[in-house]
Amino acid sequence: MNILSEKQFAYLKSKSTVTQLLSTVDDWVRSRNSGVPTDGIFLDLAKAFDSVPHERLILKLRSYGIEGSLLTWFSHFITGRKQRVVVRRTFSEWSPVSSGTPQ
Repeated sequence: MNILSEKQFAYLKSKSTVTQLLSTVDDWVRSRNSGVPTDGIFLDLAKAFDSVPHERLILKLRSYGIEGSLLTWFSHFITGRKQRVVVRRTFSEWSPVSSGTPQ
């Protein structure tokens, strides 16, 4: 089972922004040559990995058929995390982290 789209370019060996751009331009040219109207929407998802809700990610993994000990391990890995800020040896209180993926 391959859960990654063939259009996935980020974070994969032998793929880059250059290969992504070449693929996109190729798709546009094919559409144009076929007379298919083509629109483009460009989004800049700044800090996208920081905004992934943990529960939604677990549900998405489950929908892809990931279950059992692997799903449990992953759930334990991303949930229950806490964070705090340190400024000049002064520590804030711990606060729960409910979104974002460790990198």
